[in-house]
Amino acid sequence: MAEEKKRRSKTARFIRRTLFRLAVAALLLAIAGGGILWAQHIIISRQVQVVTAQEGSLAVPREVDALVVNSETVVTTAAAGKIDKVIVEGDRAAKGSLIARILSQGTSLSLANPGSGLISYRVDGLEGVLTPKNLLEWDMAKFKDLKPSPPPGDTVQSGQAVFKVVDNLLPTYLVFNQPQDGVVLAVGDSVAVELGGQKYNAKVVKIGKTGPADGVAAALNTFLPQSLGKRYLKVSLLDKKPAKGEVIPVSALLERQGGKGVFRVKDGVVSWQPVQVLAQSGDKVCVSGLKNGDAVITTPAYVKDGQVVNIVY
Repeated sequence: MAEEKKRRSKTARFIRRTLFRLAVAALLLAIAGGGILWAQHIIISRQVQVVTAQEGSLAVPREVDALVVNSETVVTTAAAGKIDKVIVEGDRAAKGSLIARILSQGTSLSLANPGSGLISYRVDGLEGVLTPKNLLEWDMAKFKDLKPSPPPGDTVQSGQAVFKVVDNLLPTYLVFNQPQDGVVLAVGDSVAVELGGQKYNAKVVKIGKTGPADGVAAALNTFLPQSLGKRYLKVSLLDKKPAKGEVIPVSALLERQGGKGVFRVKDGVVSWQPVQVLAQSGDKVCVSGLKNGDAVITTPAYVKDGQVVNIVY
C-alpha cells in the first residue's frame, strides 16, 4: 500500500514537472515569436519612406536641336600667315583693341576689333547667312541643312576669316522644329527654353510656311553664353502651360487594377488612393487625386491596405 502511494506521488511530480517545462517552453516560444514579429515590424517600418505631396506645377521638357543665330561681325586678313591670338577666346574686347596678328616672314599684320563684343576664333563661314535680319526676312527653308565649315587652324590665307565679334548685348535667336507632341506655337507666343539647368524666356518671331514642323524662330530675352562659337545646341522646350496638381516622386506610383495610384498614410494607417498622371519629368510626376500635404509612401512594395506603420520622412 505504501509502495503504491509512493509510486503515485512520484508520477504526479513527474507530470507536474513536465507540465511546468512545457509551459515554460511555450512561454519562451511566444516571447521569441513576438520578438520576431516586433523585429519584422521595426525593419519594415524603417523601410517605409514617406514624402508630402506638394501643390504645384510641372513643365515637361522636350529636347530639340536648335540652330543658333547671333549678331556677329567677321574680320578677315589681307595677308597669309600664322595667327597670333592676342585676346583669349570668349573674352570681351572694346572697339579698336588689338585682337590678333598675322605673322609671315618677319612681318606682322595687326587686326583690330571693329566693334565691342565677345571674341571667337571659331568662324564657320555662315556668319553672313545666319543673321537676325535674314532670319526675319528669308524663307525658313533656307536655314535647313546648313553645313558650317571648320574654323581656321594656326595659319590662314589672304582673304580668309580670322575671328568674329559677337555682340552679347543683343539677344540670341534659336531656330528649331516644334516636336510632334508639343503645343502648337504661333508668332508672338512665349516659350521657355532650358539649357544646362538654366531657364530662359523666348518669344516666337517667325513660323515656317507649313507650320511649326517646318521651323520656328524664337528670340531669347538675352544673349545665350553657351552659343558663343557654336551653331547647334540641344535645348529643351518647356510647356507654355505646365500641368498643375500635386507633385510627388515617380517612385510613389504603383499600377493596380488597371490604373495608377499611391499609398497614403493617415494617423499611421495605410490606404490606397487612385490618381491621374498629368505630367512627368525626370523623377517627378504631377497628379490629380491627392491633396496638398498628403503623406504619400515612396516605397509602396513594403505596405498594403489597412497596414499600421511608423513612417519615416
